[in-house]
Amino acid sequence: MRFKSVKKNKLDTRQRPAYEPPTRRPGSMGEARRDGGNWLRAFWATPAHINRATQALCGAAFLLLAFMGGVWAMRLPMLEFRQVQVVGDVRHLQRAELARLVRQWRGNFLTLDLERVRRDVAALAWVKDADVARRWPAELIIAVNEHQPLARWGRRSLVDNDGKVFAGEVDGSFPRLFGPDEHAERVVEHYHKLVLALAPIGARPSEVRLSPRLAWEVQLDNGFKLELGRADFDERLQTFLTAYRVELHNFASNTLVVDLRYKRGLALKVGQLQERPGDQPAGASSKSKKTGSAKKRTRL
Repeated sequence: MRFKSVKKNKLDTRQRPAYEPPTRRPGSMGEARRDGGNWLRAFWATPAHINRATQALCGAAFLLLAFMGGVWAMRLPMLEFRQVQVVGDVRHLQRAELARLVRQWRGNFLTLDLERVRRDVAALAWVKDADVARRWPAELIIAVNEHQPLARWGRRSLVDNDGKVFAGEVDGSFPRLFGPDEHAERVVEHYHKLVLALAPIGARPSEVRLSPRLAWEVQLDNGFKLELGRADFDERLQTFLTAYRVELHNFASNTLVVDLRYKRGLALKVGQLQERPGDQPAGASSKSKKTGSAKKRTRL
C-alpha cells in the first residue's frame, strides 16, 4: 500500500482572524456591579438578616440612652456632698487648711476622686496618714492620723516616734535631735535607747547629734556632754554609766565633756568643775578647790 503525501497550504499572513470578544473572569468588576443590587435584594428578602440588624440597632440605642442617663444622674443636686466629717485624734490640724482643700475638690457622691482627696489631706503638715470614705447619702468622712512630736529636728522641723520628719510649730520644751534626714529613724532609735539607759542615774538626753561622718554626741540635762564616736555605741555608753556611779556623780558641772572614744577608759575635758559640798576632807586648803580649766583622770 502506498501513501500519498498531502501538500500543506501556506497561511496567508495578510488574512486576519475574525474578531472574538474577550472573556471575563468570574468575580470581575462588571459582575460585582451587576450583582450589587442582587445582594441587597437578597439581604432584605432574608428575615434572619433583618432580625440581626434590628437587634444591633436596638443595642446601640440602649447603650446611648444609658450613657446619657448616667451623665444626667451624676449631675443631680441630691448627690452633692453636704457634710465633711473629720475623725481621729486631731489636735494640730488647722480647719482653715482643710476648708481650703474642700473648695478645690470637684465632684459629687459618685464622681469625687477619693484617692486625690486622700493625697491632698496626707500632704498637710501635721497629717501622718489619712483615709477617705463615702457615707450615704451626702457625707464625706476623712479619718486623720496626726504626727505625735517626739523632739525638735534640726532648727525648724519636728520628728515623731517613728522617725518621720515633718514641718510644724509647737510650743513647749522638747529635746533636740540633729542629723541627716535619711538617718532620722536611726537617731530616734538611739534617743530611746539613751532614755532607758540613763533613767537609773536620773538623767535624760537633752540633745542628740549625729554628724555627717556618723559620729555621736549627746548632751545630758545634768550638764554632761558625751562624745561617743562612730562605733561601739552601747559599750561606750556603759563605760560612762560605770564611771558615773564610781566617781563622776560627785561633781556638778556646767561644761564637763566626757570623751569615750577610747578602747579602755575615758577622758574628761573640764571647763568649770566644782565638787559638791562635803566631798572635800576637813582642813583642805582653799587652793585645792579651784580647778579653773583642768584635766581629771578617772580610774574605773
